[in-house]
Amino acid sequence: MRRTAAVAMTVVTLGAGVGLTAVPASAAPKKVTKKWSTFAGMKELKAVHAGGRYTRSGKKIVIRGRITDKARNGWTPGVQFLVYNNGKWTATDPIGIFREPGRTPIDGQATVPSWNKPEGKFKTLRGTHLKVRELAISTKKKQPIVGAWKKVF
Repeated sequence: MRRTAAVAMTVVTLGAGVGLTAVPASAAPKKVTKKWSTFAGMKELKAVHAGGRYTRSGKKIVIRGRITDKARNGWTPGVQFLVYNNGKWTATDPIGIFREPGRTPIDGQATVPSWNKPEGKFKTLRGTHLKVRELAISTKKKQPIVGAWKKVF
């Protein structure tokens, strides 16, 4: 009777050990890299071109990209991101082409960072959903015109 109990205890212990070590591979967060871009919808935003890549791992989002101003029209291009985290949407500060110091908007053909360099790191955010929109800042009034939000994921 003692042997039967010892064998039964060994089988139960081994079975429990196998159950604890069998963790599915999907439990680790996957790292996903995809492209994002804006679209020109309004007249003032036709010269704005922005795009890049984002990498997502769990709730961490790293956004890289470029902003290009294709015309000298009195507007400075920019982008803004909207991230959903912990039950609320939060907008980032606009990212644009500015002259430092004082963040004076620059008008004219320019790219940040330049096209012959890798995409610059824009932001590191935490969230489960991401949207992007383009914007244009007047070089005279510094009042932005914003486009519609575009779902990234």
